[in-house]
Amino acid sequence: IDGVVIRGASGKLRTDLNAKVFKVNAETDLVEFNQIDIRQPDTDKLITWEFSGTSHADQRFLDCYSKICLRDFGKFDTRECDFPMCSVVPFYYGYAAAIDHMNRWIRTGKVPPAGLQMTYVQTQPTVVLRRDTLGNAMDGIRLPQFDVPVSMNSGVNSGKNSCKYYGTHASFDQKTLKSLYPSHKFYMEKFRASVKANLLSGYILQEDTAAMIREAEKSASLWK
Repeated sequence: IDGVVIRGASGKLRTDLNAKVFKVNAETDLVEFNQIDIRQPDTDKLITWEFSGTSHADQRFLDCYSKICLRDFGKFDTRECDFPMCSVVPFYYGYAAAIDHMNRWIRTGKVPPAGLQMTYVQTQPTVVLRRDTLGNAMDGIRLPQFDVPVSMNSGVNSGKNSCKYYGTHASFDQKTLKSLYPSHKFYMEKFRASVKANLLSGYILQEDTAAMIREAEKSASLWK
């Protein structure tokens, strides 16, 4: 095996193998899958990325999963969680970049960019991440949708069944939104700067930047 991409799971990894390993964690994975206590330093054989504000099962997963259940079983049992389901930070953009890096790493030996870790207050008896005044986790890899937020996004939720894996979100009210960005134009300037920074850091792909900007431009109605 030349390389393995691990999506939000696993224990501490052996260091005596030749295979390249890329661990890609959502915020949920740090809280629910004990990923903080088993962190290992990045090396030429192991890279770990942690995406702040993302959930293990996000909105795109829920959209696809529900359609498959309806197709194959004729129904989808909705979750009644304690908070609105799903972070809306698009984890898949970061995951796509990780796959691209793994391909290059195997073919050319070029090691992917190092990860950034989220900071925490405690790990026992439960994991508590350090958060800003808006409720968003601090540090870690911050995709543009999280770095220039229009909502609180968290990998934490609770309730029956698998609610804890879906995370949550809450849109900012007008007062909060306009205190951060007086206008949509101002917001887009900051958003484009974050897209550029993430691209230069290697955390997103050039091919996805135009879609990100188009999606952000659709948010103009929030300022009305």
